[in-house]
Amino acid sequence: MSGFRCCAILRPLFNKRRAAQADAKCRRLLEAAAAAETAGEWLHAAELLEQVCAVRPDHALRLRTARCWLLAEQWQQAAKAYLTADSSAAADCYNAGFALAKMGCFADCLRFWQRIDARHPDFLAQQKQIRLFFIQELHQRLDAQPLAQEPEVRGLLHEFALTELPEGKDVLARCDRLRLAKFWHAEQIEDIMDTHKLN
Repeated sequence: MSGFRCCAILRPLFNKRRAAQADAKCRRLLEAAAAAETAGEWLHAAELLEQVCAVRPDHALRLRTARCWLLAEQWQQAAKAYLTADSSAAADCYNAGFALAKMGCFADCLRFWQRIDARHPDFLAQQKQIRLFFIQELHQRLDAQPLAQEPEVRGLLHEFALTELPEGKDVLARCDRLRLAKFWHAEQIEDIMDTHKLN
């Protein structure tokens, strides 16, 4: 029997054996992860589940991993896992937004939380707090680069309806003043008049 023919015959056997070994390894990892979750060892559970996901990508498993990262307070890994899973479930959107908020990514947090149709007072209070944090960030952007940041800040104010809050109206007023100053400097009198009429 030629070497080529021998390899052709043995290759399926090797592949089958390799797949069986991978399945056995995944089962062991899943059992260990379940035990870690039961014990509240969330970081260890997440690390084990990541190993399984690397071999056997699965949507439900990715969400389970994300939750473990979240409970372990590993915000970056949790956010990454939720983004990879791309879930539309309200609980997953909330958790993804929470992890992003912990990282200081307030705009991304609010984008996730906009998908949630909930009127629970605690959620609304949290959402308002994140909006206030984000408004502070927008002020800082205008402090650092007023003219360069004004168009984007204005867009974000409208995207997240931040002008519903008094603090958001203050940022919009700053944007209006910056825009008027920019027009005045460029001697764009007609644009100044149009802006004045709109406001």
